[in-house]
Amino acid sequence: HKIMAHPQRKGEMDDEEILNALGFLYPHLDIQSKNISFPPFEEFLSLVVAAEDFSFRDSFFEDGYWQQKKKCTLRKLTDYIAHCSIEAEEQILISNFALSLKDGDVVVTFNWDTLVERALFKLNRKINFFERDSNGITVLKLHGSLNWIELPEGTSLKYPDSVDWLIEEKIYRTKDFHYPAGNWDVMDKPPLIIPPIAFKKFSNHKLLPKLWHEAFNSIIESEFCCVIGYSLPPEDLQSRALFSAALGKMINKETYTLINPDPSVGGRFYTQISPQLSFIQKYFTGDVLEAILKQLK
Repeated sequence: HKIMAHPQRKGEMDDEEILNALGFLYPHLDIQSKNISFPPFEEFLSLVVAAEDFSFRDSFFEDGYWQQKKKCTLRKLTDYIAHCSIEAEEQILISNFALSLKDGDVVVTFNWDTLVERALFKLNRKINFFERDSNGITVLKLHGSLNWIELPEGTSLKYPDSVDWLIEEKIYRTKDFHYPAGNWDVMDKPPLIIPPIAFKKFSNHKLLPKLWHEAFNSIIESEFCCVIGYSLPPEDLQSRALFSAALGKMINKETYTLINPDPSVGGRFYTQISPQLSFIQKYFTGDVLEAILKQLK
């Protein structure tokens, strides 16, 4: 018998769907165990996407089976990140980081959360999401954002002035940078995000490729570049290519700074990106931020 896809729902069975996918893709896992050691998220989602690609009509799986598993995984993840962001937003480190940014600075991020934007919003700072701006802070979100929504073809908003448009009548963002959780219930689709998988599939528009090109130009022409927390996961091949091309050929500086508590991350950047790095093997804290700011003076 075929393995059947559950009908579309609003999230009440996400846990069961994800555990079923884990049990199939990782047959050695005891998903009933309280001490289960889950695989890396990037690897799991990459396998789900690969299974989706190979689940053709009249195959072992019913049409939509793996698409449903991917949808459940992304819904669970985006809801969780949004929930964690509520508490993280109050951290003084986020506020101090935003305060440290000067007009003309560029933040290149793979994060879906809106912590940086929210902090800058509270400071009434000008934010540009498309290109470098000498009169404001540029935030380039290469994997999209929890508060970016792509309208399905043929639909429109009842109140288009209630949002800010990234691409008129196609992609919008919430004005206050909050996560519109109800989007899942209304459209039954994720925000405009690119999962960190081995083979990314960009949407059929020019927004995200434009952001990647601007990120490359920003890094290669920067006077100072600091990588905070990013672990360079093996599955994220496009990101590795971006850093390898840009950090390895920075025009204005021979070295870049990497902040990460994991020495293996330092090793990956050294061998896969460029050995010309200054590695700070610490968590990103207020003291580390202060040391970086002193270095820039």
